[in-house]
Amino acid sequence: MALLGGANRLWGPALGAIPLFLLFEWLSANFPNHYSIILGLELSVGLV
Repeated sequence: MALLGGANRLWGPALGAIPLFLLFEWLSANFPNHYSIILGLELSVGLV
């Protein structure tokens, strides 16, 4: 989250958490049966 919002500011991680929260909500609403698979792939790609 700090990578998305910036680690040098106090509010950076909070701003980085907003897109992740929206992504999680969108995935769970549109792909309820495949949510965990898609989320795992997304986080794996984000770590690399």
